[in-house]
Formats: sequence, structure tokens, C-alpha cells
Amino acid sequence: MQRKISIGNHWFAICKAYAGYRTAAAGADWLHVLSGASRMKILLVGASGTLGQAVAATLGTHHQLIRAGRHGGNVQVDLTDDASVQALFAQVGTVDAVVATTGKLHFGPLGTMTPAQFNVGLQDKLLGQVRLALAAQHHLTAGGSITLTSGIVSAQPIRDGANATAVNAALEGFARGAACELLPRGLRINVVSPNVLVESLADYGAYFPGFEAVTAQRASLAYLRSVEGVQSGQVFNVW
Repeated sequence: MQRKISIGNHWFAICKAYAGYRTAAAGADWLHVLSGASRMKILLVGASGTLGQAVAATLGTHHQLIRAGRHGGNVQVDLTDDASVQALFAQVGTVDAVVATTGKLHFGPLGTMTPAQFNVGLQDKLLGQVRLALAAQHHLTAGGSITLTSGIVSAQPIRDGANATAVNAALEGFARGAACELLPRGLRINVVSPNVLVESLADYGAYFPGFEAVTAQRASLAYLRSVEGVQSGQVFNVW
């Protein structure tokens, strides 16, 4: 039941504002409307990948994005190289949030796996994201955040996925430990753990029999939650 407290221009303005709110809340950006988050400067590493593109679409609606990749994007970076990561932050400066949606893994049978093959995931996805986070902590504004990416196999192992399970679990452990030291400095860190993506089933579906794939767009909402939310040391599962 509504009670009209005034008439004329004031009542019209109230109705117009309410209608505008309802229109915005009904759209894809309703989460941002309700959160009241201010516009942020966000560094997104891995923006050209399947997941990265979805995250860019979700975060880019309300925030200034700096897209980074090994070969494309606004700036280039090689996460396996210390100097490259340092050069990245020298170029982009201070940011409100850093998001990583990148990292290579090795999939193959344990019986024939070599240390060199296992090292692929360690050097690229694990140490690459850790290297980014270690540098990022010194270039965040007060209240800034870091969001990394693991994957469902950290908790749900698959055949030929020993490397993936080890790397993803290590990333989650790193974030939990780092959160304890970042909190007193007013900084946050979280990890998003998505299931296999619908868009990636052609390449990886055979490794995930019986798993219910999620869309990249659905997974992207967890990054919005991490960036605009208040939690730290969390693993946001998108299963």
C-alpha cells in the first residue's frame, strides 16, 4: 500500500527515481546497484581468455579496467618473469583491485608424468599468480583487493589431474595464509574456484565426466563478489 505524501513535481520526481531504480535492478547490473560500490581502477590479467572475457564484461560495466595479457590487452605481462611483473606495475601504477584469470596446467597420467611436466603448472599458474599477488600488495589503494583463480579439482580430483589438483589447492592455501597478513594493512585477497566452463567443454570436457559445467558469465559473478565485497581469505566456489 502506498501513501502519497505530496503532489506535483516532488511526487513525480520520487516516482521517476523509483522507476529508474527498478529498471537498473532488473538488468544485468543489479548486484552493483545494491552493493553501492564506487568506480574502481582494476587490473585484469588474463582478460583475453574465455573466463577473462566474461569477467571483463561483468566488471567493466561499472569500473575502469586495465586489461593485461602475455600478448594482447592494454598492457603486456609475462607472469613467469619477475621483471615483467614489476614493469607491469610501474606502467599501471596504483590500482584498487587486481584480478588474475590465467595460468597453464599439465593434464596427463601420473604414471608417465615427468618433473618437467609437473613444473608447468607450478611455474605458470601457481607461481605466476603468486608472483602477481606479491607485487600487487605494494600497489593497492587502501581497502584494495586481489582475486586469484583456482578450480574445482582442488577439492574434486579427476583422472590425469594430479598437477591441477596440487596447483589449485596450493593457490587456495596461499590466499588463506596471505589474508592473515594483508588484513591488518586493510587489504583483501580471495580465490575463485570455478567448475569446468561450458565454453571449454570441447577442450576439457573429457576430463570432467559427470561434472555440471558452468557458464563463464556465471563464474564471473564470483569475481564481482570478491572485488566489491568485504570478505577475505575466502574461496568462492562456482560449482
